[in-house]
Amino acid sequence: MWIEGGIQGKDIQRGMVYEISQTMSAWQIANILLNKDYRGEPYSCDHGCPEGNFNPELLPGGDLAPTISQKYEWLKTYEDCVKSIGHDGGQLSSEQYAQKTGIRKCVSPDGREFTQGKEGWTTAVGG
Repeated sequence: MWIEGGIQGKDIQRGMVYEISQTMSAWQIANILLNKDYRGEPYSCDHGCPEGNFNPELLPGGDLAPTISQKYEWLKTYEDCVKSIGHDGGQLSSEQYAQKTGIRKCVSPDGREFTQGKEGWTTAVGG
């Protein structure tokens, strides 16, 4: 319900899917979040989020944090990829794989696969 000096409505439901767009004003988005029914059941992103889900991280002050692809756009080589392995995920190929094939691979946190000694990257399988 719209009231003078602001808006009032129910609580925003975390883990629900609301349909909003980039062309909406802040007031339109607030109205949807506070007054419209959400679509579907609560979901957990523990094992991946629904296709097209945008769940931005907010920095202190309300700015949007960079997306994972923006955060790791500096990766250009296998060596860069190795440096990026950390809390965001990513992995190196096993030592057994390297011994068997003579190839070392690194999958970056943003899902790109780099091969040691080769230029460029490919999209990791399943990434």
